Amino acid sequence: MIKIKNLYRPQRQSGFTLIELAIYLGILSILLLVLSSFFNSALDTLLNSQATSPTEQDSKFILNRLMYDITNADSLVTPVNPGDQGQTLQLIRNGITYTYTQTGNNLTIADNIGTDVLNSPQVTISNLVFKRIGYATEKPTVHMILTVTSVTTTQ
Repeated sequence: MIKIKNLYRPQRQSGFTLIELAIYLGILSILLLVLSSFFNSALDTLLNSQATSPTEQDSKFILNRLMYDITNADSLVTPVNPGDQGQTLQLIRNGITYTYTQTGNNLTIADNIGTDVLNSPQVTISNLVFKRIGYATEKPTVHMILTVTSVTTTQ
C-alpha cells in the first residue's frame, strides 16, 4: 500500500489577524479614553481644591482677627462717625493703634511694631471698604466688604 502525502496542508502561523488587531486597538482606545477622562476629572478636582482651600482659610482668619480686634477695641478712630466709610480701619486696643488697609492686593495691619500682611500669597484682596454703623456711644460696630480671590487658576 502506498501512502500519498497531502502536499496541500496549510501550516498554522502564529500571530494576529488584521481583525484581531483592529478589535484590540478599539478596546485599547476605549480604555484610554475612559482613563484620560478620569484623570482629567481628578486633576480638575485637585485644582479646584487648591484654589478654594487658601481662600476659605484666609477669609476665616481675616474675619476672626477683625472680630477680635473690634470687639476688644478701646476706641474706633477711623471711620469716625456712624455712616462714614473708607478703605482704612483704625482702632486702639490696649493702648496700641492698629491700622487695617489694602496695600496692592494684600490686606495689611500696621501697629507700633511694624506692618504685617494678613492674607497668604495664594490669595488677593480687593474692593475693601469699612463702614462704621451704630451709635457713637455704643461699642464700635463695623460693616466690612471685601473680595477674597484665589491666585490659583483652574481649567
